[in-house]
Amino acid sequence: MALNFKIITPNGIFFSGIVEWINVKTTEGYIGILEWHVPLIANIQISKMSFKTKDKVRNLTISGGLLVSDLHDVRIISDKVEYTSVLKNQEEKALDNRIKRVSGA
Repeated sequence: MALNFKIITPNGIFFSGIVEWINVKTTEGYIGILEWHVPLIANIQISKMSFKTKDKVRNLTISGGLLVSDLHDVRIISDKVEYTSVLKNQEEKALDNRIKRVSGA
């Protein structure tokens, strides 16, 4: 099973490659996407997301955006995306607090 996955930001293509699955938070909650997933257009919330390449699970933070998928392709358009491992502890805590404030939790 494989999905063609692309993350696009104003700075260009953040990621482009083949992945096994994607987990992202939409306005309806977290969803997992595998190959042959029903076609979907969804708003993405400010949150953490992840995807699995052949050999590694990658964790990201995303500032919201738009997800468009069909049976074999998934595209995400977002203003800002960062690998979680790049964030410092204080930045990650600040992001968690921002997510809580925005979501009303």
